[in-house]
Amino acid sequence: YGPPAEFLAAYEAEHPPPAREVDPPTIGRSMYTKPGEFLEGVTNQAYAQHLYRAGVEYTDNLFGSLVAALDRSRGPKAYALAVLSDHGEALGEQDVWFNHLFCYPAVLRVPMILSLPGGPRGVVEQRVSSLDLVPTLSHWLGLEMPARLPGDDLLRAAAGKLNANRR
Repeated sequence: YGPPAEFLAAYEAEHPPPAREVDPPTIGRSMYTKPGEFLEGVTNQAYAQHLYRAGVEYTDNLFGSLVAALDRSRGPKAYALAVLSDHGEALGEQDVWFNHLFCYPAVLRVPMILSLPGGPRGVVEQRVSSLDLVPTLSHWLGLEMPARLPGDDLLRAAAGKLNANRR
């Protein structure tokens, strides 16, 4: 919610921000709207969502720089890369703001990017889990996966071989 000022200014030149305040308010008071916090004075849900998108864009730029540096030092696609988040973000869904304690879709859905040299390309649409990362990397590295660990091999998911109704 707080990318550097110069990045935010450039982002907002392309994506004009909505008003910080609206009446009636569309965002409730919370510990984040108190004086000194990042949403101080914000009463517009759309503005809070704008700040979130700006932060995601900033993170995307940093991630792009990391990938470019890896490509220069190792060679394109000559390294394994796994990126995932610990939780999603509640931005007013079910009237929940910035709270990660509830099991709502906005909090449970997280990005997962997995790039393996020689691995399949594409998007897996079915439900997967961060628990699937260890079995996937174990298989890809040729290591034996301990039977007691949870998760499935995402290479099987990419081939459409996982149970479509898994929980």
